[in-house]
Amino acid sequence: MPATSLVLRIREITSALDPDTGHAIMDFLTDLRERRGTTLVLISHDLPLIADRTDTVTVLEAGRVVESGHTADVFTDPQHEATQALLGTSAPAARP
Repeated sequence: MPATSLVLRIREITSALDPDTGHAIMDFLTDLRERRGTTLVLISHDLPLIADRTDTVTVLEAGRVVESGHTADVFTDPQHEATQALLGTSAPAARP
């Protein structure tokens, strides 16, 4: 019997939820992924929430990929301003 896999695309699932509920939803999705081998495509502005729940991350700006890689690498050393802004690590603007 051929193996089937499920790809679940989720967009801003936790954006209108309080932090505890958001984490509970993410815990459920992580469990689903692990138990069923489901692939999750998470579309979110809340990078810290997905930090320990993803293997890879791709950051978009204006619909274009600006950074992509292993989640730990991108979060530890963000290279693009958009990634830095989402992580709250942007360097202060240069003074004239």
